[in-house]
Amino acid sequence: MEIILTGIGTALTIAVNLAPFSSLHSASKSHNLEEISHLYLLLANITQLAWALYGFKGKIWLAFIPSMFAFCIGIIWIVWYHMINKNAFVFMLKYTSALFGFSLLLLNFINVETLGLFADIISFIGMIAPLEQVIPALVEKNHRYIDIKIIVACVLNGFVWLAYGILINNNFIIVPNMFTVLVCSFQITIYGWAKGVLPEGTFALLSDYIKPYSQKGNKEPILII
Repeated sequence: MEIILTGIGTALTIAVNLAPFSSLHSASKSHNLEEISHLYLLLANITQLAWALYGFKGKIWLAFIPSMFAFCIGIIWIVWYHMINKNAFVFMLKYTSALFGFSLLLLNFINVETLGLFADIISFIGMIAPLEQVIPALVEKNHRYIDIKIIVACVLNGFVWLAYGILINNNFIIVPNMFTVLVCSFQITIYGWAKGVLPEGTFALLSDYIKPYSQKGNKEPILII
């Protein structure tokens, strides 16, 4: 059963990490990065690295392999994003150097339990990334800010890894994936509201509340942030 769940989880992890392709492909033609969350790309990549390190340190190979594969795919998307932004070499030199040094530090000086806790913390921090796109989606009531392909893949991925965590009784895997499902479900609800599927008043109060604090709402698209 573990192998089946990790097989499905690996396939969904790949799907999640392939999802940014269409958005980046469109952005490379339009030179408009407004609808792509740079914060999401970075935090998703760092999260996968943290879980890969945890899997490697704890010799949990069924967790290490998909996480490492997803991390490598994430690097490609970040490079592509910064190629569009015309600063790929400088950014990636700093980014990869920081990741390499930090990885060596974690592997050599942190035990596996602490590393698992660190991966959990990084996962929770990663859950703030959707706010970058959720806020303008709420303010403008525009579903284009939420990449539904990524969100659906994420919620399915979260369900599978949650089941895997329960099966092997690993709280480090259970807790972040449980919250991933909740956060993604919230975004799907906002997407449905912005598309007009849900009643107008579902998020109207929240939308009115955050409008004065939004910097993206009611603005024309910004070229090359």
